[in-house]
Amino acid sequence: MDDNTVKAQLRRMRDFILDEAQNKKTEIQQSAEEEANRERDRLIRQGEIAITKELDKKRKQVETAKKIRASNELNQSRLQILRAREEAVNSVCGQAHAEVMKLSDDHPIKYKKLLHDLALQSLEVMEEDKVEFVVREKDTKILGGMLGDVAKKYQEKTGQKCEVSLSDKHLDASSAGGVVAVAGNGAVIISNTLEQRLQLAVEALLPNIRQDLFA
Repeated sequence: MDDNTVKAQLRRMRDFILDEAQNKKTEIQQSAEEEANRERDRLIRQGEIAITKELDKKRKQVETAKKIRASNELNQSRLQILRAREEAVNSVCGQAHAEVMKLSDDHPIKYKKLLHDLALQSLEVMEEDKVEFVVREKDTKILGGMLGDVAKKYQEKTGQKCEVSLSDKHLDASSAGGVVAVAGNGAVIISNTLEQRLQLAVEALLPNIRQDLFA
């Protein structure tokens, strides 16, 4: 084989090797680019997912804060309404109490009959043989003058006798009036004061009062 032939073969081998190297280089570059693109896409997707999650988290936090604020505002509004209603009820009860406090002075005849009826009612409830009444000091003469009739009415209604008297003790001067009946050396006590009667009436009528005020 002459030198020219050898040289020609060497050139072909060199060209083949160079072509193979170039092809490998191209494949490696393409593979690297594809891998880089895949990694870039993966990072982009991860970033998008992370951003979406963070946005969802922030949105939920904002929604929760809004709900809490709305709930607090609603509760405050309800409390204000309840306070206003309670004030209205207290105002009505206060007016009733003021009227009761003036009853004995403004309507003495009506108060005298009421005192008689409260004493008689106390006897009927207690069913005792001996009862003592505690009243305001200024009511001692009023009830004292009616004790005989109270005992008589009690006997007529029940067929039983009862010894009635006035106690040396008195209701406080600030009381609206009425009676406290005591029997059995203090073992049995019934409060029939006007304040107590008003309290019982308010408790019984409170649902109707609320209905009338807020219906």
